Amino acid sequence: MRLTFDGKNGHPYTSISKWLIAHGKLAAADADLPGMKAWLRAKPGREAVLHENRSYIFFRELGASAAAPRGSSGVDLYPGRSLAADPAFHPAGTLLWVSAPLLVLEGKRFQRLTVAQDTGSAIKWPQRGDIFAGTGDAAGESAGAVRHSCDFIVLQPRR
Repeated sequence: MRLTFDGKNGHPYTSISKWLIAHGKLAAADADLPGMKAWLRAKPGREAVLHENRSYIFFRELGASAAAPRGSSGVDLYPGRSLAADPAFHPAGTLLWVSAPLLVLEGKRFQRLTVAQDTGSAIKWPQRGDIFAGTGDAAGESAGAVRHSCDFIVLQPRR
């Protein structure tokens, strides 16, 4: 089943990883998706920390004919090329060269042209972004491990 964004409840986003770090539950180095999952699974009841984030996202089904998930720009997302960015700085369709020397995806250093095609509650300011890794469990694991410093070069037409 393919889903797409359909709205949110309006509460501000609270990062669970930042909360865990601030409260001494996890070291910053361990606050990636695998580290947070391990911490949550270590003792029953720990999942109550998820209530620290009161922001909820709602989805709707796209239907069987959808080729890929769609970003907030309304176009299909392409793995490794579609970028969620803050629309106040990078409107939909903005081309950005992203260079992340420490990020390796599919055996290659991440350095490529991307397109701003989506947004996100935690993606604020010009230097933040989120690469769409694809669909399925492997893509989810890859996406959960990405939190690397990078450089953005914004490509704009001449005026």
